[in-house]
Amino acid sequence: MVGSDGVLLASDLKRVHEGLIGAITRFSSEQPKIHIFHSGLAYCCAGDEFAEVAARKFCEQADNLKDHPQIHSRLIESGEYAIRERASSRDHGMRQFASILFAIRSAIGRFELWCLDLNWDDARGAMAEPVCGKRINGDQANAAGFFVERYFRRGRPVQELTPLAAHTILVAHVLNTAGIDGLEIIRCTAEGCKKVSQDEIETLTERSRKLDAHIGACMELQEP
Repeated sequence: MVGSDGVLLASDLKRVHEGLIGAITRFSSEQPKIHIFHSGLAYCCAGDEFAEVAARKFCEQADNLKDHPQIHSRLIESGEYAIRERASSRDHGMRQFASILFAIRSAIGRFELWCLDLNWDDARGAMAEPVCGKRINGDQANAAGFFVERYFRRGRPVQELTPLAAHTILVAHVLNTAGIDGLEIIRCTAEGCKKVSQDEIETLTERSRKLDAHIGACMELQEP
């Protein structure tokens, strides 16, 4: 999400690994998807381990990027590198798609949100674009995305957007317990990229639980 004062990245903690036959094994313990490369650069991956290859490649050469054309070009180069690496590897699965969100501090000091999409078996290859509002990656068919689509508002600070991001992911877990679990959030503002504390995560989780219960109670059919 893009706020008035920066960028917010939020994710669950289940990582995906696919075997050669496409069987999916998910790991849920201590497997963060969001990484802070330095105070002015963070990223969040959705997809197999080759999404991480693209993300790390970009981070290694992201210094001194001055404008959108330079950022776009470097993202495409990094994506194409990962596509080549995956094509030459025997250890990859059947997934067709991966995506990485980057929070990048611009030359003027403000954070921007960029998305790099990777189509492993598609002629389009790597595609990159800035995100002006919000973007959902990963389980895009999950109905919890409704909350972001309905309640996201431009121009709000990332602190105010945090409960919305948290609730969306926590409800996504309820709808897909096998594929989504846990919560991590990073806020990137003028102070740099900082991970939300575990105490705040617990507070957000309890707030989401109460909100979900309240919505459920409001939806109960009333006796005539």
